[in-house]
Amino acid sequence: MSEQEAIKMTLAGRLVSVMAETGALVKHGYNEQKNYSYATDADVLQAVREALARNGVLLLTLPGQVVYSEVKSKDGKPMTVCRLQVMFRFVDAITNESLEVEWPGEAIDVDDKATAKAITSGLKSFLLKTFLLPVIDDDADQDRRPRQQYRHRPGPPGAPPGVDAKTGEVKRLSDNQMNMLQARMQKFGATEEEILHAFNLKALPDMDNRTLDRVLKWLETEHR
Repeated sequence: MSEQEAIKMTLAGRLVSVMAETGALVKHGYNEQKNYSYATDADVLQAVREALARNGVLLLTLPGQVVYSEVKSKDGKPMTVCRLQVMFRFVDAITNESLEVEWPGEAIDVDDKATAKAITSGLKSFLLKTFLLPVIDDDADQDRRPRQQYRHRPGPPGAPPGVDAKTGEVKRLSDNQMNMLQARMQKFGATEEEILHAFNLKALPDMDNRTLDRVLKWLETEHR
């Protein structure tokens, strides 16, 4: 695929590419009070943010109608409940094509952060469901949970080639990523041999997403 053909890719095609580049999330958060692990907001954002940027997609968060109510905690303290609708807008940075999806958000807080938490909650669930991100346990959970309650789950069976079945980390470039990389190489006049030597690689497809980011930065800043 040439650079001109890559430019003509539809927004839906770019979102599919984002989905192909993101794997399973490891649970780095832990609730000591209720003894369970969970994927944090940062886990979700880190997984999706770089893939969106690589594919030229901007995600806008537009809060809509907000409804507040008040409840009391177990000890009688007033707590604010915030329920709102959020409009998420994907924008193709090249063609300006856009896609809007409305999504609910809800949170409760004893102070003044219920609104921000509701937006964050909505964003997290929206990204998880939109890009079909599975969430798996981390080995570190064994150190945090009571031993008799811990049971390791090795991750999705039958992971596709180039994806770590335990962590879901993508270790091989997708076709779209390879097309984009080759277009950038042509633009900056870089050869495959130069990249393989500079980053100690055996083959271009055999790199993970972090290495791809490093290669793209190297092309734009050092190989000129």
